[in-house]
Amino acid sequence: MQSTEPKEKKGGKNKIYRISVLNDETHEKLFVFRCKKNNVIIGAAAIFLLYTFTLISIIFYTPVRKLIPGYPDANLKAEIYKAKNMEDSIIREMAIWELYISNIEKIMSGEPPVSKQEMMSMRDSIARIPREYLHSRADSTLRRIVRNNINSGEDVGDRYLEGLHFFKPVEGITSSGYNIAENHPYIDIAASENSVVSSVLPGTVISDEYTDEYGYSIKIQHSHNLISIYRHNKKALKHRGDKVEAGTAIGLIGKDGGTVSTGPHLHFELWHNGEAINPEKYINF
Repeated sequence: MQSTEPKEKKGGKNKIYRISVLNDETHEKLFVFRCKKNNVIIGAAAIFLLYTFTLISIIFYTPVRKLIPGYPDANLKAEIYKAKNMEDSIIREMAIWELYISNIEKIMSGEPPVSKQEMMSMRDSIARIPREYLHSRADSTLRRIVRNNINSGEDVGDRYLEGLHFFKPVEGITSSGYNIAENHPYIDIAASENSVVSSVLPGTVISDEYTDEYGYSIKIQHSHNLISIYRHNKKALKHRGDKVEAGTAIGLIGKDGGTVSTGPHLHFELWHNGEAINPEKYINF
């Protein structure tokens, strides 16, 4: 049993506390400890600090730390390492796609495209990043098909386009149709000035340049190696890098385009795997 009895010293300024341990049956004093109030506080603080230091030492310097929720064990570190490799791999793929898009922009603007040998050389110049992952069989097959299509120019994805839902680029009347024989691989749609031009499919804007010949030309990269081009805009509402959905307003019709533009109309092109295709085959104008 413990008892605490305050005892005053001479003058009554300081109190001394006595802690006694007694035998419960005989009341014999087994242990007596006397101290001041300040000593009790100091002792309690010292015990608390010692306990805290001991606990921290156990956590940081013994295997007990692995039992703490969220502590990075060996498995978590392995996952972080794999994630870093995956990030590097994605960055490398993005750099390769930048080369691909740059080559398409040259084709769209009438410049000679980069040859296959030059493209392969540019791809090899990209820093090689070790990969910890092997592509699945399906993924490898898809990559091989896409690569072969790009190199050979073979259009084997026409069946995909027929299943897509194209949004009408602008409200108007087709004034000039698609005709490869007459070097007219696009259509012209007459529309009132300031009519809104919309993206035909979801995609990413890859160019919104202005020229005296075509005014603002907006080019959008879609899935299935599909690119749509919208020329003779007086204003571009979306810019390179912007993500758009089908029906998103991307420009305004104008008369911009020097001698090429005879009135407000939209010059619309659709390209698949690097070849111009007839938009009227897929869009109801």
